Amino acid sequence: FNYGDGIILAGIFIISFITLLLTNSLLTSLRHKQTELEARVSADNELLRESELKLRTIIESVPFDMWLSDKDQRYILQSGESYRMDGNIIGKRPEEQGRPAEIVSQWKADYRRAENGENVYKEGAWEVNGELRDFMTMIAPVRNEDAFLGYVGLNLDITERKKTEKQMQHTADQLAMLNDIGRAITTLGDVDSVLNIIREQVQQILPMDAFIVLLYEPETNIVSFPLVYDHGQNWPEPNREISTDMKSDEVLKTGNTSL
Repeated sequence: FNYGDGIILAGIFIISFITLLLTNSLLTSLRHKQTELEARVSADNELLRESELKLRTIIESVPFDMWLSDKDQRYILQSGESYRMDGNIIGKRPEEQGRPAEIVSQWKADYRRAENGENVYKEGAWEVNGELRDFMTMIAPVRNEDAFLGYVGLNLDITERKKTEKQMQHTADQLAMLNDIGRAITTLGDVDSVLNIIREQVQQILPMDAFIVLLYEPETNIVSFPLVYDHGQNWPEPNREISTDMKSDEVLKTGNTSL
């Protein structure tokens, strides 16, 4: 063992010692980074859980039929109103809800439109608890940057609004009919023309094959026919005595409606 060998061994020892120090420092740094990463992941997971809980709470609390489904069209969240109307649909697809085939086909077409980036708005009707209801439906795609994740949708019950619209339209039709009848009465001099105007207006609201007007004169016991319209044309009908066997004559005498 000579002096040169001692220097080499000393060099090797120093290099080994430095390597050990660097390795320990690197391992310590890696452990710190791993701890920081785990803490960050844990924090992100906690935020994700909180966000999911908030989303679930919001969707379950909305006062209308709302749902969230994945890209395979399986429901993953539903509102309380959705549960009340359709029961538990979590994990199901549209065709597994027991709806008629034509309704499912329409829904599938709407899903395809949403998957292509379209926000779908439409009206439709289907049975809920044995009652036919009208709905306004919205289906929109859920995306994360460029990735398609699924769908969000809602069905807003507009049955009462539809009834109101129909009632308003019916009232408007009646008022228009009365207005036309009133103008006819003030501009036309003969009874036949006025009765035909009334018949035309009534036919616009209530399609019918026959429209007959009868007049009863108690003093003479005679029934006359100012208007007899049947199968597209007016027919003459002679006067006759009132009968006890005919429904129309019973209405004339009593003033009661007969259906």
